[in-house]
Amino acid sequence: MTPHPASGTPSADTAGHLADLEARYEAHLAALRRHAAQLEAGVDRDADALAERIEPPPSPSALADSPLAAETEPDPT
Repeated sequence: MTPHPASGTPSADTAGHLADLEARYEAHLAALRRHAAQLEAGVDRDADALAERIEPPPSPSALADSPLAAETEPDPT
């Protein structure tokens, strides 16, 4: 706290104002933390939903046996 210029001690008004500001700051900070946690949970849910929709990649042997693999290999002649 900043001391009152004349007496060297904080005035009651200043102390009350600073206490009010600190309480409001803490309330806003808590709200921001709750909001961040909700956003994080939403991102996690979305990522899980996307992961369920994505098919696993084919195995290398399945790719080698694919008809497309023959088309992409260079002609040895």
